Amino acid sequence: MNLLPTPLPSLSLTAEQTARQREVENALLVQTLCGRRPGLDVRTQLLRYVAGELSREQAFANLYVGL
Repeated sequence: MNLLPTPLPSLSLTAEQTARQREVENALLVQTLCGRRPGLDVRTQLLRYVAGELSREQAFANLYVGL
């Protein structure tokens, strides 16, 4: 199950990006299991984290707003 807006092709991911992708997928899975579905803006931020454009703190901050 991929909840990111536009998945990155797995063949072009570095080891660091692959680890970030897995981290994001796990976080989105937990959110979904808890009945929360993050909006497109949050998912786009997470995609930018996978690409290395944002820090972990920046990318995940809006994911946990309101918890």
